[in-house]
Amino acid sequence: MMAAKNRAIEFCSDWEGGLPNVALGYALRAGEGGMKEVPRVVGLSTTKEVHEMMRAWRDVADRADEKRLEREKAVKRIFEEAGYEGYSWQSPKSS
Repeated sequence: MMAAKNRAIEFCSDWEGGLPNVALGYALRAGEGGMKEVPRVVGLSTTKEVHEMMRAWRDVADRADEKRLEREKAVKRIFEEAGYEGYSWQSPKSS
């Protein structure tokens, strides 16, 4: 998993906002179609993160950036090829 993550980070290093911005766009776009009614929750800690989130949301809402869509698909392929597409793990139980 770490190798795929590092590859995705490197692949997005020339994208403003890097991998977090690309991932936000992908998550927001995943709300289209049959998943439209599933809410998304994003944790933001700084003003910079809020601005980054809004930029990703505008890009997706405007549907104007084909480069963004291609970047999102390429990052998804990185994780698919590494065997982590749809990967999840059980959250630790609190006592």
